[in-house]
Amino acid sequence: MKKNKAAVEKIVLKTFQEEIPSVYFSDKSKSEYKKFSENAEYIYRDLFNFPKEMFANKNMLDFGGGSGEQTVYITNWGAKITHVEMNSMAIDIAKKVFKKYGSNYSKHKFIESSIFDYKGKTKFDIVHSRGVFSHTYNKELAFDKLASNLKVGGYLIFGDPNKIGGFQNMLQRHIVYSLGRDKDEMEEICERLFSDDITRSEKSKAVRTRRTIIFDRWIIPQQDDPSIEEVLSWFDKNNIRFYSSYPKFVFPYTSNPVHSHNKFEISNFKKYSVLSEALMMIKNTEDDNDYIDYLKSVNKVYMKQNKLSNHISSVSPDTKINLSSSIKMVADYKKSLKEINLTKPIVSKLDLFLKEVSGLLVVLKSKNLDKVDKYLKKTKILFKGYVGVRHIDFVGYKYK
Repeated sequence: MKKNKAAVEKIVLKTFQEEIPSVYFSDKSKSEYKKFSENAEYIYRDLFNFPKEMFANKNMLDFGGGSGEQTVYITNWGAKITHVEMNSMAIDIAKKVFKKYGSNYSKHKFIESSIFDYKGKTKFDIVHSRGVFSHTYNKELAFDKLASNLKVGGYLIFGDPNKIGGFQNMLQRHIVYSLGRDKDEMEEICERLFSDDITRSEKSKAVRTRRTIIFDRWIIPQQDDPSIEEVLSWFDKNNIRFYSSYPKFVFPYTSNPVHSHNKFEISNFKKYSVLSEALMMIKNTEDDNDYIDYLKSVNKVYMKQNKLSNHISSVSPDTKINLSSSIKMVADYKKSLKEINLTKPIVSKLDLFLKEVSGLLVVLKSKNLDKVDKYLKKTKILFKGYVGVRHIDFVGYKYK
């Protein structure tokens, strides 16, 4: 069904005026801001490969900037920000946040506008939007609008929930809308069925209230998440080259030498993020706990591989290599490979997860909250722990 821009913006605005989803530290102490800022520096530098120095003396456009709490620290890294947000209540908070925690307040602009109605006169060095486009009436057009405001040679930072990583969240939304008759009932259902999930989010480094989490994930009426393939297609369309992402999803066979003429193009492998997205869909524990058996088998391969490479290394005219020992090491290395199965832990977990999903869908036919609650208490993966990895961030640069 074709969605109407005005209708979607009206209902999204109404929801987010009741509970602004981007309030993290402005209602708390300066120490909370310090922790949030330090974590943001780590995210950009270590996860996005985009250290804070890359923001110095740059003009940045932020679409859907909300309360400003996701970007105010960037002003302290030297950027001048144009903050575009359609929620006037959020803009009022953003102005206070920028004054209290930011730098050079007079250099920043605050514009009350939807993404689609924004009419800028200049191009920007950096364009930025995180967690916004899924709530618009047309996520691809929103991305095009963001990209159209970027200078050639500039960087785009874009993040949104992932369609497959957010699969469990969409199932949760279906339950809420199927069993809840009004907003109050929906909140009660969320607290009853997803309490552990809410508590985990509440205790994360992006601290928010329980009610804000509920509104942002389940009450908000508009939620249309893109896949990795969709986002990379938007990159191609807008002459933006992939630079980095988190979580990583790049096809693993990217090992051409630096000076190779056959440059690897991520856009040629849009469909091959399937394994990464499957992992994101079923994610419920820390990586090392999740695949401990896999890691044990990898360690065996690691030891045999290192033994062989150390044995045949630092070769010079005076080097003498014991060929018989080398042959045995090759055989041992080859034997160790039989113990490793890259996909077995994923397939086994995915198989159980899909059985649990199927069971839930059967129970949902009853439209009985008690039965759904009873079923979910027995699941081992579905709605447990992280409940999938919903959000993925992309960084790209405009090459022409």
